[in-house]
Amino acid sequence: MAKGETLMKNGVTRMVAAILFMLALTACQKADLSPNGGRASLPPKASYPSEKAIGQGDVVDVHGKYTNLERWDQFVKDVEGKKAGKVRITRYTIEGDPIIYDLAYDNGRIKYEFDNSMDTFAGQGKGKASATCQSIEKKQEANGTMYSLEGCSSSTGETFGFLVQREK
Repeated sequence: MAKGETLMKNGVTRMVAAILFMLALTACQKADLSPNGGRASLPPKASYPSEKAIGQGDVVDVHGKYTNLERWDQFVKDVEGKKAGKVRITRYTIEGDPIIYDLAYDNGRIKYEFDNSMDTFAGQGKGKASATCQSIEKKQEANGTMYSLEGCSSSTGETFGFLVQREK
């Protein structure tokens, strides 16, 4: 065999070896055909958008913008007047997940239920929890009025804090 033929044969052999090597590498990789390109997928968003909450009469807090705030004011008046009443506050996280606070007043007690089960980033222990409380405390602060629950039957009552910033 001539020297040129040997070089040619070695070049072809190397090229075939390189192609086979690249095919072997790509064959070992798992194809990702998912719509999010292989990123960790988040659970689907909860089906309680702010528009629905507003339509159902919830007091809605989307990053300090309130809707139906008059319903909160009425609930506070009902508690102060020892009249039965109830209210739902729905707050939305930065990611758009709802956290729900249900309060019902009757016979001198406030039944409070906290629900963060739809909050994607709530971590362990998310879900519903409840407490029975004696009163609502109202405290004036520099940036608004802070409402909290007092005399609660469990630490769940500490999950409630509602800062109302009024338009000037």
